Amino acid sequence: MVDLAASIWADGPASAPEQPEKTRIRRWGTWLEGIVTAFTSNGGLIYSSLAALSADLSKPANSMAWVMGDPIAANNGATVAG
Repeated sequence: MVDLAASIWADGPASAPEQPEKTRIRRWGTWLEGIVTAFTSNGGLIYSSLAALSADLSKPANSMAWVMGDPIAANNGATVAG
């Protein structure tokens, strides 16, 4: 597991904010890209809201879906669609 973004980009003092190490940023970015690639290459779907997910009738039953950006925080996250 890589360091969390909150750790990599932690706030430092206002006069000298912490500058994250580029290697930590690259490890985190590669890890994140791998998760997104695995999710989408296995049929995972990404929607901007739960309403958009519910309105999409073209997806197969039991498809993995990820809601990101819904104004209702509880609606965001990974779910099974259909």
